[in-house]
This record gives sequence, structure tokens and C-alpha cells, in this order.
Amino acid sequence: MALGRKLANDKKLQIEEQQIRDDEKCERQRHKEWQIQNIKTKCEEYIKFCRQCIAKPRTSKEKELGAELKKKIRMRMKDVLKRADDRCILMEKAEAKNIAKKEVLFIAGEEEKRRVCEEMELQTVDDEEKKLIERRDTMKLKQKQGIIGGENNLPYVQCMESKENITRQMYSIF
Repeated sequence: MALGRKLANDKKLQIEEQQIRDDEKCERQRHKEWQIQNIKTKCEEYIKFCRQCIAKPRTSKEKELGAELKKKIRMRMKDVLKRADDRCILMEKAEAKNIAKKEVLFIAGEEEKRRVCEEMELQTVDDEEKKLIERRDTMKLKQKQGIIGGENNLPYVQCMESKENITRQMYSIF
């Protein structure tokens, strides 16, 4: 009886552990998809913000960022004109400025992407630590309640000991 109960408990625990692993896998996949979407959204918002800073800054910080971006655009414009000359392409300064602006905004978006990824990675590590602590607490609680180890395994251990005693007694007769 106790052996059957022990096997049933083990089977139940295995099923629960498998469900937990499957749930964690699904959660990681959903989290990864959310991260990708979140990164795209934040990068797009930052690029829009940079465009606004260049075109119509509202605050002093936006003016500073706009001035910095305009400086980068001017520097990049020289590179664009040089690349056009190397390829023997005639290009006006306005065209070069538009291309340089797109490149600078793209680079700003990539920098924002890198920053957001680092931020999310730190947050993920913190979340994983919290989950690990939560799992430990859950395991301790289950042990206290006797679900894992402890009291529920006691009848099985006693049963096994009694089987060994019976076996010893049987062989001692012969």
C-alpha cells in the first residue's frame, strides 16, 4: 500500500515538475517576444523624439540633444558627400543632408536599442533571482507541509525497513 502511494506521489510530482518546466518555457518565449516588441517600440519612439529635437525642440534638454544631433548630421554629411564622390555620383548638399540625417537617426536608434537591451537584461536577471528565491521558499513550504520529503516519505521508508526485516527473518530461518 505504502509503496503504491509512494509511486503515485512520485508520478504526481513528476507530472507537476514537467508542467512547471513547460510553463516556464512558454513564459520565457512570451517574455522574449514581449522584449522584442518592446525594444522596437522604444527605438521608434526615441527616433521620433530625436526628429522632434532636431525640428522643434520644446525644452532646453531637447535643444541640447537637437544641437548635438545637428552637429553629428553635419559631420556625417561630409562622409556622405565623400562616399558619393568616390562612387562618382553627383549629389547636392540637401540630398547629402537627408541621407546623413537618416543615418544619424538610425545610429541613435541602434544606440537606444543597445541601451534598452542592457536595461532589460538587468531586469531579467533580477526577475530570475526573485523566481529562484520564490521556488526555494515554495520547496521549503512543501517540505514543512510534508508534500516533499519528510512525513509523507516516512511510511514508505518504514515499509521498506519492515520488508528488509521480514526478508532477514526469512533467510535466518534457513
